[in-house]
Amino acid sequence: MARPAAPKGPVVNLSAFECVERPAKERLEKEIAMELSKLSKRMDVEEITMHLRRYTHGGGEVKYALKGMLAADGKFFHADAHDWDLPLAAKKLLKRLEKEAMKGLNHGK
Repeated sequence: MARPAAPKGPVVNLSAFECVERPAKERLEKEIAMELSKLSKRMDVEEITMHLRRYTHGGGEVKYALKGMLAADGKFFHADAHDWDLPLAAKKLLKRLEKEAMKGLNHGK
């Protein structure tokens, strides 16, 4: 029997995103895929995990906090970010993970 083909690209794990509506989650997944595509040109990205926490403040405003882990070139990199806007928080997290990875991978040379 033939084995199923391995998934293309890095594995993306989104944890505790149940509270995010489907269209917003799909836009976020596209943004993550775009950023990972750019990163993959510079390093072997194996996996990314993002964990979401929502905080509701007095006036009903919601603040998003994200923690992330990036596995690239056999190493693990961690970062976090927060913002009142989920897509902006995700973009900040991706940039911070990229910065950590570039710093860690350049340091190892």
